[in-house]
Parts: sequence; C-alpha cells; structure tokens
Amino acid sequence: MDQPRMIRWSFHVATWKPTPELIQTLLTKIPAHERTKIKRFRFPMDARRALIGQLIARAAVMALIPAPSREKWADVKVERDKYGKPFLSFPDIPHLLFNISHHGDWVIVAAGYGSQLGVDVSRFEKPTNETLDEYFAAFDEIFTPNEWGYINGETTQEGDGGRKRSARAEMLRKHTLNAERLRRFVTLWALKESFVKAIGIGLGLDLMRVEFCVKDADKNDAAPGHALHDDIAATPHITVSLDNIPQAQYTFHMSYLDSYHPAAYCYLPVSDNHTSEDTAVGSSGNDGRNAKDGNMMSVDHRVNGRGEGMGLGEDDSKACAGFREMSWEELSVRIEACERG
Repeated sequence: MDQPRMIRWSFHVATWKPTPELIQTLLTKIPAHERTKIKRFRFPMDARRALIGQLIARAAVMALIPAPSREKWADVKVERDKYGKPFLSFPDIPHLLFNISHHGDWVIVAAGYGSQLGVDVSRFEKPTNETLDEYFAAFDEIFTPNEWGYINGETTQEGDGGRKRSARAEMLRKHTLNAERLRRFVTLWALKESFVKAIGIGLGLDLMRVEFCVKDADKNDAAPGHALHDDIAATPHITVSLDNIPQAQYTFHMSYLDSYHPAAYCYLPVSDNHTSEDTAVGSSGNDGRNAKDGNMMSVDHRVNGRGEGMGLGEDDSKACAGFREMSWEELSVRIEACERG
C-alpha cells in the first residue's frame, strides 16, 4: 500500500480524562526537554493539550515514514529550530514536515511531504470585561484595512419593512452581528497564524505585510459553525498576498472542529523552482510583528485567552471536517505499534 502524502488529525482533549499514573507514563514517551516544559504548566488542561500534541504529532510523522526507513518510537528524534518550530531530525526524510496547534478543547496536527506546512486552531471567545470594539482595538496593527473591512462588514440581514425593533429584537440583532464579526476576526487570525507557522520565522514577520481575502461561501453551502468545505482540496474562497503580491502557490483550508473552534491549514508543495528558503518574508526592516506592544505572543494570549465562548451554531464535536478526529483508543494503539517497530 502506498504511503499517504498528508495526514490531518484532531483530538478532543476536553473529553480525555487520563489518570495521574497514565500522565506520568506518557511523559516518559516524549523528549526530556518537552517533558520539562509540560511539567511547568500551571493548569492541568494546558499540560494535557501539550502532551497530546507531542504524542499525536510523533504518531503522525511515524505513519508517513517509508517502511524501509521505519524506526521505533524511541529512535525518532524531533528537535526545534532557532525559531522554536519542531522538525524531524532523525531519520532524515526529505520534505517530511509536521505542525501542531492546540487551544481550547482541541489539539490538531498536520503532517506530510511538502516545502512548508502550518496549522492553527483557535476558539471563539467573547471578551468578558470590555466591548468587542475595545477588544479589537488592541489588534489594529495586526490586520490590514481591507481585513478590518471584512471583519466589520455588515452581514446579510432580512429586511424589517422599516418597522421599529423592540429592545429585545435590537439586542438579538447586535448579538448576531457581533458574533459574525468575532467569527471573521478569529478566522483571519487562524489563517495568519497558519501562514506564519508554515514559513517558520517566528516573531520576525510584520503581519501587516500579509493580507488575506476571504470570500464567504453562500449560506446554502454550510450551516453556521461548520466547515464550508470538507474535502482535502484548497478552499477556493481564501487567498493571501505578501507585500501586495498574490501568493497563489499556497493552499489554504479552513474548517470547524465544532461550533467554537476554527482550524486553519497552510501548505506549500515541493516544486522544482521553489523551496522553503525562497520565501523572503523576513526581509522587512521591522524585526517584530507589528503589534501595539511589539510582542505578538502577548496579543496571541488575548485571542486565545480564557473567556466566554460565543458559538455560532449547534455543537458538533464529532464533525471534524478537514481534520479527522482521533480517539484516545486509536492513538494509544498507534503508540504501542510504533514502540514495537
């Protein structure tokens, strides 16, 4: 059987209830430096997300290693580059990439053969101590004017014949509009993060140089909170430009793991005239990402911090279009098989 060229898995960590003994056992199965980082987490859920990320990523990579080069679990080496991005250091398999993201209830991984690969999962969370406009103000130099136009653009509403709305109707209308604005905001955030992670230069990219254009599909194409496209192909409604130059070589896919968690995927295939080193996105004179506080990591914490969930439809944690949901039972079987070699 031919090796798969691309894997995209998700894991619903919120429903995983490991015993302390199992956690300790699993920690022995990951590199010592990653084990040390996980033990420093203050909250158990953060530690579980990071642990599952390490395990599921290694399982995905090992599923793609050709049989003649197949190594045992303990023999596979994963290291981090100078930007902190993990990569497969042993065995040396050209163009075999992987990327992890975890937030909220989910962990996702993509692995496959290509030139660049990045993923990001985020969560719709309504700010609790400020208005949505006040919340957005902290990101005014993260998104371009066109992107803000998409975020704040009015959604299609049914006409009301000029009748005056009741206070309740007006409150519901504002809630619906804000939910849509937040959905678009988090959609663009996840796409930008997937692109930054794919090119792998850490904090060295001014995000104002990167502009996404997202054309939402027709309402009949998908229910709110669910994937617009559930196949592996590129989502035709998403394009990106770098310094106003379209980057048509990249494939993007946006799907929803449930009604609260969008997941973005960015992929650049290997070609004869393009390698991962060819993307000179870090050449701007501005060495940091263009956030007000000069630190994208603190902005990322605001986007992905704890808050009140604002779902966009009926919760459906099993409908993981684009990223196949993996159970703990399946993952544990894969780990055991990889350990046997």
